[in-house]
Amino acid sequence: MSNLLALSFRDFWTKKIILWSFLPLIAVLVIFCTLLIVGGGALLDSVKTGLETGNYGFIEQYKILSWFLHLTVVHYLMYFLFYSLGFIFVIIFSVIIALMIAGLLTPIITAEIDARHYQFNISPKANFYIVIKEMAWVFLKFIGLFLLCLPLCFIPGLGLIVLHIPFFYLFYKFFLVDIYSNTASQDDFLIQIKQGGGSAFIFACFIFYLLCLIPLAGLFLQLFFVIYLTHLVYRKKTIQAA
Repeated sequence: MSNLLALSFRDFWTKKIILWSFLPLIAVLVIFCTLLIVGGGALLDSVKTGLETGNYGFIEQYKILSWFLHLTVVHYLMYFLFYSLGFIFVIIFSVIIALMIAGLLTPIITAEIDARHYQFNISPKANFYIVIKEMAWVFLKFIGLFLLCLPLCFIPGLGLIVLHIPFFYLFYKFFLVDIYSNTASQDDFLIQIKQGGGSAFIFACFIFYLLCLIPLAGLFLQLFFVIYLTHLVYRKKTIQAA
C-alpha cells in the first residue's frame, strides 16, 4: 500500500493535476453561494430563529404541527440535529458534489495513468447506458438506506454514526462504478460491480471517506482518490495477468 501511496502522490503532485483539483472546490463554493443568494440563507435563519425562540413563523397557523414542534423533546431533538448533524450533512453534501465534478475528469486521469505506467489500453470499455443504469440503481439504494437510517438519526450520539452509513455507501459505490467503468471491459466491469471491487478497494474508500470529513480536504483531494484507486485497480490487473 505504501508503494501505491508514493506513486499516487507523485502522479498527483503535478501542475496539471493540482490545478484540476481546485475545480471541485470552486464548484462547491459556487453552488453554495448560489443557494444562499436565492434564499437558502433566509431559510436557515428562520429555522435557527424558530429553534431559539420557539416561533416558527408561518407554521404557527397549522395547529397540530405547531403543537408538535413546541413539545420539549421535539424542540431539543431538532436543536441537536440542526447544530450537530447539520454541520456534518453540509460537509458530506459538499463532498458528494465534489465527487461528481471529479467524476467528469476520471476518464482523462485513468487514461493518463494507464499510458504512463501500465499500457493496458482496454477497449471497448463499459457501455455508457449500463454505467448510467448502475449509477441510478446505486442512488435508489442510497435513498432507501437513508430512509431506513433516518429514524435512528434522532437518537443523540447514535445519530452521528448512523448518518454516515448511507453516505459512505454512496461514496464507495460511486467510486466503484466510476473507476471500473473507465478501467475495465464491459464484462469485467459487471463482474467487479457484483464483487464490490475487493477488500482493498473498500478499505481505501473507507479511509478516503474519513479524510473527506475534514473540511476542505475532501474537496481538494478527490483527484488523488481517483489516482490511487486507479493504480489499485491496474495493479490488481497486473498481478492477475502475471
